[in-house]
Amino acid sequence: MNRVKKTLWCLVCIMSMIIITSCGSHRTTETGTAGTPAVTPGTGKIQTPGTGGQGVPPISEQVQKDNVTAKLDINVNDGSNDITVDGKLQMRRNVVVRVVITPLGLMEAGRLEFTPDYVLFIDRIHKQYVKERYDEVDMLKKNGITFQMIQEKFWSQYTKNHVALSLGKTSLDINIKKISYDTNVEPASEVSAKYERVTMKDALAKIAGM
Repeated sequence: MNRVKKTLWCLVCIMSMIIITSCGSHRTTETGTAGTPAVTPGTGKIQTPGTGGQGVPPISEQVQKDNVTAKLDINVNDGSNDITVDGKLQMRRNVVVRVVITPLGLMEAGRLEFTPDYVLFIDRIHKQYVKERYDEVDMLKKNGITFQMIQEKFWSQYTKNHVALSLGKTSLDINIKKISYDTNVEPASEVSAKYERVTMKDALAKIAGM
């Protein structure tokens, strides 16, 4: 499996992970206490709500709680492939949950974005994107997945350093680090006019056929 396909495959696995966690059928391993931001040694500090750095004005606790970003180390193993990529998590409460894949931290290969109204999947390798309602994506519709369910799971787990999930033979391990409260989280991603809009089924078929 080449690097490009590996990267996009990770995005597909993340989508599967979201279905698992939203349905409640998952196993979680954690370090730190739920509800308390945990910091992995050497990964930086989490800014305490209501405080700011030197020369930085304080940010209200509520604003911080409503805007969260974190770095991700994502590992996927299906028994024959073992892939690790870098990523980012960006969330604004009641507005967006976004996972961005950045191999080696140098470039963005794709992103998966959930808003109250639609799911956005951007494949930057093939310059294509999917923008569909939840009831238009089969894997989400069949499992009754909604934005509220996805948001609840991500917000309840983002302070945990390690989340481990499995789906059949595929296992997914996510290390969450460098959590911060970034008020500049974009409410919605813009897609270049050069990108082709396709269905989720067609997008996944192209990735599988690489």
